[in-house]
Amino acid sequence: MKTSLELRGFAKEFRGETLDRPVFANKQLLILATMVCAALAHCFSLGVAAIGFSAVAILIYLFLDVDQCLISLYVCLPFFNVMTIAVGTTSLYYLLVIIFIAKFVTSKRAGVGRNKIVLLLCVVLFTLGNIDDLSKYVRWIIVFIPLVLTFNTTILSKNLVALITWYSVSSILSTCFGYYLSEHGLLALTSSYVYTEGGNLNRFGGLVGDPVMFSETLVLLFACNIVLMLKGEGAKWTGLIAIGLAVPCALSYSKSALLLIAALVLFSIAYLMTHQMLKRETILKGIFALCLIALAIIAVVIYASSNQAGDLMSGLMRRFESNDLTTGRLALWSAYWSWLQSQDIFANLFGVGFSAYSETAFPYAGILLNRCHNVYLETWILFGGVGAVAAIGALSACVVKALMRKVELAYFIPLLILAVFGIVLHGHTESFYYFLWIIALGMVRMPGSAAKRQRVQNGA
Repeated sequence: MKTSLELRGFAKEFRGETLDRPVFANKQLLILATMVCAALAHCFSLGVAAIGFSAVAILIYLFLDVDQCLISLYVCLPFFNVMTIAVGTTSLYYLLVIIFIAKFVTSKRAGVGRNKIVLLLCVVLFTLGNIDDLSKYVRWIIVFIPLVLTFNTTILSKNLVALITWYSVSSILSTCFGYYLSEHGLLALTSSYVYTEGGNLNRFGGLVGDPVMFSETLVLLFACNIVLMLKGEGAKWTGLIAIGLAVPCALSYSKSALLLIAALVLFSIAYLMTHQMLKRETILKGIFALCLIALAIIAVVIYASSNQAGDLMSGLMRRFESNDLTTGRLALWSAYWSWLQSQDIFANLFGVGFSAYSETAFPYAGILLNRCHNVYLETWILFGGVGAVAAIGALSACVVKALMRKVELAYFIPLLILAVFGIVLHGHTESFYYFLWIIALGMVRMPGSAAKRQRVQNGA
Protein backbone atom coordinates (compact mmCIF):
# COMPACT_ATOMS: atom_id res chain seq x y z
CA MET A 1 0.00 0.00 0.00
CA LYS A 2 2.80 2.38 0.85
CA THR A 3 4.48 1.77 -2.49
CA SER A 4 1.23 2.41 -4.32
CA LEU A 5 0.72 5.72 -2.50
CA GLU A 6 4.28 6.76 -3.29
CA LEU A 7 3.76 6.02 -6.99
CA ARG A 8 0.52 8.01 -7.05
CA GLY A 9 2.29 10.89 -5.31
CA PHE A 10 5.09 10.77 -7.87
CA ALA A 11 2.59 10.85 -10.73
CA LYS A 12 0.81 13.88 -9.25
CA GLU A 13 4.10 15.66 -8.69
CA PHE A 14 5.23 14.90 -12.24
CA ARG A 15 2.02 16.32 -13.66
CA GLY A 16 2.50 19.47 -11.62
CA GLU A 17 -0.53 18.92 -9.38
CA THR A 18 1.71 19.44 -6.34
CA LEU A 19 3.14 22.86 -6.92
CA ASP A 20 5.73 22.97 -4.13
CA ARG A 21 8.53 21.08 -5.86
CA PRO A 22 7.65 19.33 -9.14
CA VAL A 23 10.03 16.58 -10.27
CA PHE A 24 10.38 18.16 -13.71
CA ALA A 25 10.02 21.95 -13.68
CA ASN A 26 9.61 21.98 -17.44
CA LYS A 27 8.08 18.96 -19.08
CA GLN A 28 8.16 20.59 -22.52
CA LEU A 29 11.95 20.77 -22.41
CA LEU A 30 12.11 17.05 -21.70
CA ILE A 31 9.69 16.27 -24.52
CA LEU A 32 11.68 18.51 -26.89
CA ALA A 33 14.89 16.70 -25.93
CA THR A 34 13.38 13.36 -26.96
CA MET A 35 12.32 14.86 -30.32
CA VAL A 36 15.83 16.20 -30.91
CA CYS A 37 17.22 12.73 -30.18
CA ALA A 38 14.73 11.18 -32.63
CA ALA A 39 15.83 13.65 -35.32
CA LEU A 40 19.49 12.93 -34.56
CA ALA A 41 18.79 9.22 -34.93
CA HIS A 42 17.47 9.80 -38.46
CA CYS A 43 20.59 11.83 -39.25
CA PHE A 44 22.55 8.61 -38.69
CA SER A 45 19.89 6.45 -40.41
CA LEU A 46 18.94 4.82 -37.10
CA GLY A 47 15.20 4.49 -37.58
CA VAL A 48 14.78 2.01 -34.73
CA ALA A 49 16.42 4.47 -32.32
CA ALA A 50 14.07 7.21 -33.55
CA ILE A 51 11.11 4.96 -32.74
CA GLY A 52 12.61 4.35 -29.29
CA PHE A 53 12.96 8.05 -28.49
CA SER A 54 9.45 8.69 -29.81
CA ALA A 55 8.15 5.94 -27.53
CA VAL A 56 9.87 7.65 -24.57
CA ALA A 57 8.12 10.92 -25.49
CA ILE A 58 4.78 9.10 -25.59
CA LEU A 59 5.46 7.50 -22.20
CA ILE A 60 6.23 10.92 -20.67
CA TYR A 61 3.15 12.35 -22.37
CA LEU A 62 0.92 9.83 -20.60
CA PHE A 63 1.79 11.38 -17.21
CA LEU A 64 1.05 15.00 -18.20
CA ASP A 65 -2.13 16.87 -17.40
CA VAL A 66 -4.33 18.20 -20.19
CA ASP A 67 -2.69 21.67 -20.23
CA GLN A 68 0.80 20.21 -20.56
CA CYS A 69 -0.46 17.75 -23.17
CA LEU A 70 -1.79 20.58 -25.32
CA ILE A 71 1.53 22.45 -25.27
CA SER A 72 3.58 19.27 -25.75
CA LEU A 73 1.44 18.38 -28.76
CA TYR A 74 2.87 21.47 -30.45
CA VAL A 75 6.38 20.78 -29.18
CA CYS A 76 6.31 17.48 -31.09
CA LEU A 77 4.40 18.69 -34.18
CA PRO A 78 7.45 20.06 -36.09
CA PHE A 79 9.11 16.64 -35.63
CA PHE A 80 6.10 14.76 -37.02
CA ASN A 81 8.12 13.15 -39.83
CA VAL A 82 10.89 11.81 -37.58
CA MET A 83 8.54 10.08 -35.13
CA THR A 84 8.73 7.02 -37.33
CA ILE A 85 11.14 4.31 -38.41
CA ALA A 86 11.50 5.82 -41.90
CA VAL A 87 10.69 9.35 -43.05
CA GLY A 88 7.42 9.32 -44.97
CA THR A 89 5.83 6.36 -43.16
CA THR A 90 3.00 6.62 -40.60
CA SER A 91 4.09 8.73 -37.64
CA LEU A 92 3.69 7.89 -33.95
CA TYR A 93 2.49 11.48 -33.56
CA TYR A 94 -1.05 10.20 -34.12
CA LEU A 95 -0.78 8.34 -30.79
CA LEU A 96 -0.04 11.63 -29.05
CA VAL A 97 -3.15 13.16 -30.59
CA ILE A 98 -5.30 10.18 -29.52
CA ILE A 99 -3.97 10.45 -25.95
CA PHE A 100 -4.68 14.20 -25.96
CA ILE A 101 -8.24 13.64 -27.17
CA ALA A 102 -8.84 11.06 -24.43
CA LYS A 103 -7.40 13.34 -21.72
CA PHE A 104 -9.35 16.35 -22.99
CA VAL A 105 -12.68 14.52 -23.17
CA THR A 106 -12.27 13.05 -19.67
CA SER A 107 -10.94 16.26 -18.09
CA LYS A 108 -13.39 17.97 -15.76
CA ARG A 109 -11.74 21.34 -16.39
CA ALA A 110 -12.09 20.99 -20.16
CA GLY A 111 -15.82 20.48 -19.82
CA VAL A 112 -16.55 19.16 -23.31
CA GLY A 113 -20.16 20.17 -23.85
CA ARG A 114 -22.98 18.37 -25.60
CA ASN A 115 -22.83 20.76 -28.55
CA LYS A 116 -19.28 19.75 -29.46
CA ILE A 117 -20.07 16.05 -29.20
CA VAL A 118 -23.11 16.54 -31.45
CA LEU A 119 -21.03 18.57 -33.90
CA LEU A 120 -18.37 15.86 -34.12
CA LEU A 121 -21.04 13.19 -34.65
CA CYS A 122 -22.57 15.30 -37.42
CA VAL A 123 -19.17 15.70 -39.10
CA VAL A 124 -18.60 11.94 -38.97
CA LEU A 125 -22.07 11.19 -40.36
CA PHE A 126 -21.67 13.79 -43.09
CA THR A 127 -18.28 12.45 -44.20
CA LEU A 128 -19.11 8.72 -43.91
CA GLY A 129 -20.01 8.64 -47.58
CA ASN A 130 -16.41 9.54 -48.38
CA ILE A 131 -14.81 6.65 -46.51
CA ASP A 132 -13.41 4.88 -49.53
CA ASP A 133 -10.04 4.64 -47.75
CA LEU A 134 -10.46 3.92 -44.04
CA SER A 135 -6.82 4.58 -43.03
CA LYS A 136 -6.77 8.02 -44.69
CA TYR A 137 -10.12 8.88 -43.16
CA VAL A 138 -9.04 7.83 -39.66
CA ARG A 139 -5.83 9.91 -39.90
CA TRP A 140 -7.91 12.89 -41.03
CA ILE A 141 -10.52 12.64 -38.27
CA ILE A 142 -7.83 12.19 -35.59
CA VAL A 143 -6.20 15.55 -36.42
CA PHE A 144 -9.57 17.25 -36.97
CA ILE A 145 -11.10 16.43 -33.57
CA PRO A 146 -8.71 18.65 -31.51
CA LEU A 147 -9.81 21.69 -33.56
CA VAL A 148 -13.40 21.21 -32.40
CA LEU A 149 -12.55 20.23 -28.82
CA THR A 150 -10.21 23.14 -28.08
CA PHE A 151 -12.28 25.85 -29.75
CA ASN A 152 -13.36 28.58 -27.32
CA THR A 153 -11.93 26.86 -24.23
CA THR A 154 -10.07 28.38 -21.28
CA ILE A 155 -7.47 25.63 -21.60
CA LEU A 156 -6.48 26.96 -25.02
CA SER A 157 -6.63 30.66 -24.15
CA LYS A 158 -4.69 30.15 -20.91
CA ASN A 159 -1.88 28.24 -22.61
CA LEU A 160 -1.84 29.96 -26.01
CA VAL A 161 1.17 32.21 -25.39
CA ALA A 162 3.27 29.33 -24.05
CA LEU A 163 2.03 27.10 -26.86
CA ILE A 164 3.10 29.59 -29.54
CA THR A 165 6.50 30.11 -27.91
CA TRP A 166 7.26 26.40 -27.62
CA TYR A 167 5.94 25.64 -31.10
CA SER A 168 8.14 28.41 -32.50
CA VAL A 169 11.30 27.20 -30.73
CA SER A 170 10.59 23.61 -31.75
CA SER A 171 10.03 24.70 -35.36
CA ILE A 172 13.37 26.51 -35.47
CA LEU A 173 15.19 23.45 -34.10
CA SER A 174 13.41 21.09 -36.49
CA THR A 175 14.38 23.38 -39.37
CA CYS A 176 18.06 22.77 -38.60
CA PHE A 177 17.55 19.01 -38.74
CA GLY A 178 15.45 19.35 -41.88
CA TYR A 179 18.32 21.18 -43.56
CA TYR A 180 20.82 18.47 -42.63
CA LEU A 181 18.54 15.64 -43.75
CA SER A 182 17.72 17.42 -47.02
CA GLU A 183 21.37 18.16 -47.81
CA HIS A 184 22.31 14.52 -47.22
CA GLY A 185 19.42 13.04 -49.18
CA LEU A 186 17.74 11.56 -46.10
CA LEU A 187 14.43 13.46 -46.35
CA ALA A 188 12.58 11.97 -49.30
CA LEU A 189 9.11 13.54 -49.05
CA THR A 190 8.52 15.96 -51.91
CA SER A 191 10.85 17.52 -54.46
CA SER A 192 10.46 21.08 -55.65
CA TYR A 193 12.86 23.27 -57.61
CA VAL A 194 13.46 26.77 -58.87
CA TYR A 195 14.45 26.50 -62.52
CA THR A 196 17.31 28.91 -63.30
CA GLU A 197 19.79 29.27 -66.11
CA GLY A 198 22.60 28.23 -63.78
CA GLY A 199 20.85 25.00 -62.82
CA ASN A 200 17.89 23.89 -60.74
CA LEU A 201 17.84 24.99 -57.10
CA ASN A 202 16.24 22.83 -54.43
CA ARG A 203 13.47 24.54 -52.51
CA PHE A 204 13.89 23.92 -48.79
CA GLY A 205 10.92 22.44 -46.94
CA GLY A 206 12.31 21.73 -43.46
CA LEU A 207 11.08 18.56 -41.78
CA VAL A 208 7.66 19.24 -43.32
CA GLY A 209 9.13 18.37 -46.71
CA ASP A 210 6.94 20.66 -48.82
CA PRO A 211 8.41 24.19 -49.17
CA VAL A 212 5.09 26.08 -49.35
CA MET A 213 3.51 24.21 -46.45
CA PHE A 214 6.73 24.66 -44.50
CA SER A 215 6.74 28.39 -45.15
CA GLU A 216 3.04 28.65 -44.25
CA THR A 217 3.81 27.31 -40.76
CA LEU A 218 6.77 29.66 -40.30
CA VAL A 219 4.87 32.74 -41.49
CA LEU A 220 1.89 31.96 -39.23
CA LEU A 221 4.21 31.61 -36.23
CA PHE A 222 6.09 34.74 -37.30
CA ALA A 223 2.77 36.62 -37.35
CA CYS A 224 1.74 35.27 -33.92
CA ASN A 225 5.07 36.26 -32.38
CA ILE A 226 4.90 39.73 -33.96
CA VAL A 227 1.39 40.29 -32.59
CA LEU A 228 2.36 39.06 -29.11
CA MET A 229 5.48 41.26 -29.16
CA LEU A 230 3.56 44.37 -30.22
CA LYS A 231 0.90 43.71 -27.58
CA GLY A 232 3.51 43.08 -24.86
CA GLU A 233 2.26 39.54 -24.27
CA GLY A 234 5.14 37.49 -25.65
CA ALA A 235 8.16 35.94 -24.03
CA LYS A 236 11.39 37.87 -23.45
CA TRP A 237 12.96 36.60 -26.68
CA THR A 238 9.86 36.83 -28.88
CA GLY A 239 11.54 39.25 -31.32
CA LEU A 240 14.56 36.99 -31.83
CA ILE A 241 12.27 33.99 -32.22
CA ALA A 242 10.38 35.84 -34.95
CA ILE A 243 13.63 36.49 -36.83
CA GLY A 244 14.59 32.82 -36.50
CA LEU A 245 11.27 31.89 -38.11
CA ALA A 246 11.51 34.39 -40.95
CA VAL A 247 15.03 33.59 -42.22
CA PRO A 248 14.36 30.00 -43.42
CA CYS A 249 11.43 31.26 -45.52
CA ALA A 250 13.94 32.66 -48.02
CA LEU A 251 15.27 29.12 -48.63
CA SER A 252 11.76 27.93 -49.46
CA TYR A 253 11.58 30.44 -52.34
CA SER A 254 7.91 30.94 -51.50
CA LYS A 255 6.66 34.20 -52.99
CA SER A 256 3.58 34.19 -50.77
CA ALA A 257 5.66 33.75 -47.62
CA LEU A 258 8.14 36.51 -48.45
CA LEU A 259 5.43 38.97 -49.45
CA LEU A 260 3.47 38.26 -46.26
CA ILE A 261 6.58 38.70 -44.11
CA ALA A 262 7.24 42.06 -45.81
CA ALA A 263 3.62 43.07 -45.15
CA LEU A 264 3.95 42.05 -41.49
CA VAL A 265 7.11 44.14 -41.11
CA LEU A 266 5.30 47.17 -42.57
CA PHE A 267 2.39 46.51 -40.22
CA SER A 268 4.79 46.39 -37.26
CA ILE A 269 6.29 49.73 -38.22
CA ALA A 270 2.85 51.33 -38.60
CA TYR A 271 1.67 49.83 -35.29
CA LEU A 272 4.70 51.07 -33.38
CA MET A 273 4.32 54.57 -34.78
CA THR A 274 0.57 54.79 -34.10
CA HIS A 275 0.49 53.08 -30.72
CA GLN A 276 3.66 52.80 -28.68
CA MET A 277 5.34 55.98 -29.89
CA LEU A 278 2.30 58.04 -28.97
CA LYS A 279 2.39 56.92 -25.34
CA ARG A 280 4.95 58.27 -22.88
CA GLU A 281 5.33 54.95 -21.05
CA THR A 282 6.05 52.96 -24.23
CA ILE A 283 7.83 55.45 -26.50
CA LEU A 284 11.33 54.17 -25.64
CA LYS A 285 10.28 50.60 -26.38
CA GLY A 286 8.78 51.77 -29.66
CA ILE A 287 11.93 53.60 -30.71
CA PHE A 288 14.09 50.61 -29.77
CA ALA A 289 11.85 48.23 -31.75
CA LEU A 290 11.92 50.54 -34.80
CA CYS A 291 15.71 50.68 -34.65
CA LEU A 292 15.91 46.89 -34.58
CA ILE A 293 13.56 46.62 -37.56
CA ALA A 294 15.59 49.24 -39.43
CA LEU A 295 18.83 47.36 -38.75
CA ALA A 296 17.25 44.12 -39.96
CA ILE A 297 16.07 45.78 -43.18
CA ILE A 298 19.50 47.33 -43.76
CA ALA A 299 21.16 43.93 -43.22
CA VAL A 300 18.81 42.32 -45.77
CA VAL A 301 19.48 45.08 -48.34
CA ILE A 302 23.25 44.83 -47.86
CA TYR A 303 23.17 41.05 -48.22
CA ALA A 304 20.95 41.21 -51.32
CA SER A 305 23.09 43.85 -53.06
CA SER A 306 26.36 42.06 -52.38
CA ASN A 307 25.17 38.54 -53.25
CA GLN A 308 23.17 39.06 -56.43
CA ALA A 309 25.04 36.30 -58.24
CA GLY A 310 24.56 33.76 -55.43
CA ASP A 311 22.10 30.90 -55.68
CA LEU A 312 19.72 32.35 -53.08
CA MET A 313 19.36 35.79 -54.63
CA SER A 314 19.34 34.57 -58.22
CA GLY A 315 16.66 32.02 -57.31
CA LEU A 316 14.51 34.64 -55.58
CA MET A 317 14.92 37.06 -58.49
CA ARG A 318 13.91 34.29 -60.88
CA ARG A 319 10.76 33.66 -58.87
CA PHE A 320 9.70 37.31 -58.75
CA GLU A 321 10.71 38.16 -62.31
CA SER A 322 8.42 35.51 -63.76
CA ASN A 323 5.76 36.75 -66.17
CA ASP A 324 3.23 34.63 -64.29
CA LEU A 325 3.59 35.19 -60.54
CA THR A 326 0.85 32.61 -59.93
CA THR A 327 3.13 29.94 -61.47
CA GLY A 328 0.34 28.62 -63.69
CA ARG A 329 -2.20 28.35 -60.89
CA LEU A 330 -4.89 30.41 -62.67
CA ALA A 331 -5.03 27.94 -65.55
CA LEU A 332 -4.92 25.04 -63.08
CA TRP A 333 -7.82 26.38 -61.00
CA SER A 334 -9.88 26.96 -64.12
CA ALA A 335 -9.26 23.39 -65.26
CA TYR A 336 -10.17 22.03 -61.83
CA TRP A 337 -13.40 23.98 -61.76
CA SER A 338 -14.33 22.72 -65.23
CA TRP A 339 -13.59 19.17 -64.06
CA LEU A 340 -15.83 19.67 -61.00
CA GLN A 341 -18.71 20.80 -63.20
CA SER A 342 -18.41 17.60 -65.21
CA GLN A 343 -18.85 15.36 -62.11
CA ASP A 344 -22.12 13.89 -60.84
CA ILE A 345 -24.37 15.63 -58.34
CA PHE A 346 -23.20 13.50 -55.39
CA ALA A 347 -19.54 14.41 -55.90
CA ASN A 348 -20.44 18.11 -56.16
CA LEU A 349 -22.58 18.03 -53.03
CA PHE A 350 -20.60 15.68 -50.77
CA GLY A 351 -17.13 15.30 -52.32
CA VAL A 352 -15.14 12.66 -54.18
CA GLY A 353 -13.72 10.81 -51.16
CA PHE A 354 -10.29 10.55 -49.56
CA SER A 355 -9.00 7.76 -51.78
CA ALA A 356 -10.05 9.42 -55.04
CA TYR A 357 -8.66 12.75 -53.87
CA SER A 358 -5.22 11.25 -53.19
CA GLU A 359 -4.97 8.83 -56.10
CA THR A 360 -7.10 9.99 -59.04
CA ALA A 361 -5.21 11.59 -61.94
CA PHE A 362 -7.23 14.63 -62.88
CA PRO A 363 -7.23 15.20 -66.68
CA TYR A 364 -4.93 18.21 -66.76
CA ALA A 365 -1.34 17.25 -67.63
CA GLY A 366 -1.78 14.09 -65.51
CA ILE A 367 -1.89 16.00 -62.21
CA LEU A 368 -3.46 14.28 -59.19
CA LEU A 369 -6.56 15.78 -57.61
CA ASN A 370 -4.67 16.60 -54.41
CA ARG A 371 -2.42 19.06 -56.26
CA CYS A 372 -5.06 21.76 -56.67
CA HIS A 373 -2.93 24.35 -54.79
CA ASN A 374 -6.04 26.04 -53.44
CA VAL A 375 -7.62 25.03 -50.14
CA TYR A 376 -11.00 26.45 -51.17
CA LEU A 377 -11.10 24.24 -54.25
CA GLU A 378 -9.76 21.36 -52.18
CA THR A 379 -12.61 21.77 -49.68
CA TRP A 380 -15.16 21.57 -52.49
CA ILE A 381 -13.49 18.53 -54.08
CA LEU A 382 -13.00 16.65 -50.81
CA PHE A 383 -16.21 17.56 -48.95
CA GLY A 384 -18.46 18.88 -51.70
CA GLY A 385 -20.34 22.15 -51.96
CA VAL A 386 -22.31 21.44 -48.76
CA GLY A 387 -19.12 20.93 -46.76
CA ALA A 388 -17.45 23.97 -48.30
CA VAL A 389 -20.40 26.24 -47.49
CA ALA A 390 -20.59 24.85 -43.93
CA ALA A 391 -16.84 25.39 -43.34
CA ILE A 392 -16.84 28.94 -44.72
CA GLY A 393 -20.03 29.72 -42.81
CA ALA A 394 -18.57 28.49 -39.51
CA LEU A 395 -15.39 30.49 -40.05
CA SER A 396 -17.37 33.62 -40.96
CA ALA A 397 -19.47 33.24 -37.81
CA CYS A 398 -16.30 33.10 -35.68
CA VAL A 399 -14.98 36.28 -37.32
CA VAL A 400 -18.29 38.14 -36.91
CA LYS A 401 -18.54 37.18 -33.22
CA ALA A 402 -14.96 38.34 -32.63
CA LEU A 403 -15.71 41.66 -34.33
CA MET A 404 -18.81 42.06 -32.18
CA ARG A 405 -16.63 41.57 -29.10
CA LYS A 406 -14.47 44.40 -30.48
CA VAL A 407 -11.32 42.28 -30.57
CA GLU A 408 -8.41 44.39 -31.79
CA LEU A 409 -7.66 43.83 -35.47
CA ALA A 410 -4.05 42.80 -34.76
CA TYR A 411 -5.32 39.51 -33.35
CA PHE A 412 -6.93 38.68 -36.71
CA ILE A 413 -3.58 38.66 -38.54
CA PRO A 414 -2.80 34.92 -38.07
CA LEU A 415 -6.30 34.11 -39.34
CA LEU A 416 -5.70 36.35 -42.35
CA ILE A 417 -2.38 34.61 -43.01
CA LEU A 418 -4.10 31.22 -43.27
CA ALA A 419 -6.86 32.67 -45.45
CA VAL A 420 -4.31 34.14 -47.87
CA PHE A 421 -2.18 30.99 -47.97
CA GLY A 422 -5.37 29.06 -48.71
CA ILE A 423 -5.49 30.70 -52.14
CA VAL A 424 -2.23 29.03 -53.19
CA LEU A 425 -2.07 25.92 -50.99
CA HIS A 426 -4.10 22.84 -50.08
CA GLY A 427 -4.24 21.61 -46.50
CA HIS A 428 -7.06 19.36 -45.24
CA THR A 429 -5.11 16.14 -45.62
CA GLU A 430 -1.90 17.57 -44.14
CA SER A 431 -1.05 16.49 -40.59
CA PHE A 432 -0.39 19.98 -39.23
CA TYR A 433 -3.09 22.02 -41.00
CA TYR A 434 -5.85 22.00 -38.36
CA PHE A 435 -3.33 22.65 -35.60
CA LEU A 436 -2.52 25.94 -37.33
CA TRP A 437 -6.21 26.82 -37.31
CA ILE A 438 -6.39 26.08 -33.58
CA ILE A 439 -3.77 28.78 -33.04
CA ALA A 440 -5.33 31.29 -35.44
CA LEU A 441 -8.82 30.90 -33.97
CA GLY A 442 -7.35 30.99 -30.47
CA MET A 443 -5.72 34.34 -31.22
CA VAL A 444 -9.00 36.04 -32.14
CA ARG A 445 -10.53 34.79 -28.91
CA MET A 446 -7.63 35.85 -26.70
CA PRO A 447 -8.37 39.15 -24.94
CA GLY A 448 -5.02 40.84 -24.37
CA SER A 449 -5.35 41.94 -20.77
CA ALA A 450 -6.83 38.64 -19.60
CA ALA A 451 -4.08 36.67 -21.33
CA LYS A 452 -1.43 38.85 -19.72
CA ARG A 453 -2.89 38.45 -16.24
CA GLN A 454 -3.17 34.69 -16.68
CA ARG A 455 0.44 34.45 -17.83
CA VAL A 456 1.61 36.32 -14.75
CA GLN A 457 -0.45 34.03 -12.51
CA ASN A 458 1.09 30.96 -14.15
CA GLY A 459 4.59 32.33 -13.75
CA ALA A 460 5.28 32.18 -17.50
